[in-house]
Amino acid sequence: QEHLAQQSFVPPVGPAGDRRLLSPHNMPVQTSDGFVAVTINTDQQVRAFLQVTGRAACADDPRFATIAARADNVAAWFELRGAALTSHSTAEWLDIFRKADLAAMPCHTLQSLPADPHLQAVGLIAYEEHPTEGRIAVIRSSLRVDGADVPTRSPAAPCGWDTRSVLNDLCFSTARTAAPLYLDGKVCIIVGAASLRGIGYATAELFSRHGAKLVVVDLMMNDEVADSISASILKHTGVTPDLIGLRCDIQNLDDCQSVVHAALARFGTIDCLVNTAAVVKSDGLLSISGRDLELILNVNLKGAFNMCQSVLRVFDGLGRGTIVNIASVAAQRGGGLVGGAHYAASKGGVISLTRSIAREFGPKSIRANVICPSMTETGMLDGNLTAAQFAQIVEGIPLKRAGRAEDIANACLFLASDMSAYITGTTLDVNGGSHIH
Repeated sequence: QEHLAQQSFVPPVGPAGDRRLLSPHNMPVQTSDGFVAVTINTDQQVRAFLQVTGRAACADDPRFATIAARADNVAAWFELRGAALTSHSTAEWLDIFRKADLAAMPCHTLQSLPADPHLQAVGLIAYEEHPTEGRIAVIRSSLRVDGADVPTRSPAAPCGWDTRSVLNDLCFSTARTAAPLYLDGKVCIIVGAASLRGIGYATAELFSRHGAKLVVVDLMMNDEVADSISASILKHTGVTPDLIGLRCDIQNLDDCQSVVHAALARFGTIDCLVNTAAVVKSDGLLSISGRDLELILNVNLKGAFNMCQSVLRVFDGLGRGTIVNIASVAAQRGGGLVGGAHYAASKGGVISLTRSIAREFGPKSIRANVICPSMTETGMLDGNLTAAQFAQIVEGIPLKRAGRAEDIANACLFLASDMSAYITGTTLDVNGGSHIH
């Protein structure tokens, strides 16, 4: 603690709930069952560390004999430390270090630090777009002012090569720290994902970025479309998705059940369903034909029902699962923007369906929520709005723009993940303020 008090700044490396901060020399070292940070800053502490780890001969190695030498040979020093502790468990090493009068504590890896609730709560985790690495988590330094820990509020600069060499000289690890993966390993069925301009694709891309395994479903799906989705996700995220594409006419219950069976055959389970498939038409009520009414209701409402029912048979047995349905602001305000009365009615049915699922299946830890977007820039606008009509609608939106597919995808991620673990039966408006109610 006396040593720490002398540091001008120190990175946060302690476990969740532990308010201690460690010096830059105390990066996590892997044990047989976890990680431990041990204070080995002085030459005396280095000798003690090497002694208890069975590497006493290394104490006379000129690369490690002094603090200055270790700073010049950072990689070799970290490699020596990293290889030293895998022979025992964290608990065993803590006891060994205590007997050798070396301060040590169990700790996180750098990769797990962004998930630490304490570090998030005090503002020590920030997210930035790196020019080559994509979205990264930045661990902010903590300044010591008159003995108090004061988190800085301006994020550190992204790690470029110049910054990397400086950090190495300071004995900091410059390993990339991944952003939290909110759907890591989760199997997600996304319906209506064929168009790269659509909400379904945007959701698939975002879910893949967060570690999900994907079942992308569409009436237009084939191998070529599935390959284009995979290629686009790889291009935008740098991640090759674990993905299968399945053709499905959601008006047909057998097709929907086949999707579920194929997903189980490939991945062994299903964790989430997102229903984005829909058809929109803007006819006035007196102009709606029986054929158009049947199409809209069959795709938008019956299709959502078929997929929900098919997946719920699996969720019911698992005792868990999440459903995210996409409705529309048209259901809330009675159409009038893009969709006609048949479209508004079908989406109103989706809202009621979602609430019914939430109430019936909540006792089995199955959640269902619905999103109501307003006008969103996807292919569904094609042929339904003139440029003048589009501009007029945007003028009436408080945020002065139409929605984007990624806006809806972000809401899907929230509702599909444990970030919304205590939310079910809700209607989430994503409308830029166009319908405040």
